[in-house]
Amino acid sequence: DEFKDEFGASYVTAHQHGVREFYLHERYNVSVPFPTGWRTDIMNFWKLGNEWILRVEQASTGSVTEYKNLDYSPLFLSESKTAVKFVNEHLFRLVLPAVEEMVETYQGGAKR
Repeated sequence: DEFKDEFGASYVTAHQHGVREFYLHERYNVSVPFPTGWRTDIMNFWKLGNEWILRVEQASTGSVTEYKNLDYSPLFLSESKTAVKFVNEHLFRLVLPAVEEMVETYQGGAKR
């Protein structure tokens, strides 16, 4: 019950503690695949999370045979191998630090 009360209070007052701004502020430089190569987009936390989840889902569609081929040359990547590359490139560099920052921001709001 204590956790429920703390979570509920934090959720209701999140806009007062910077959580909303955290989700919406565009600050992550993300390399995103396009048919002509990769380009950098600046994303907010919300878009980064959605993009990463989309790429994880796309990566899950590849076959074992496809993944046995270790050629990740940009011109020959399937959608699923491109997604694997995206997930690997961004997990430790962007996604996990962003989630950690989000938790810290959210907890900061809950403590006030």
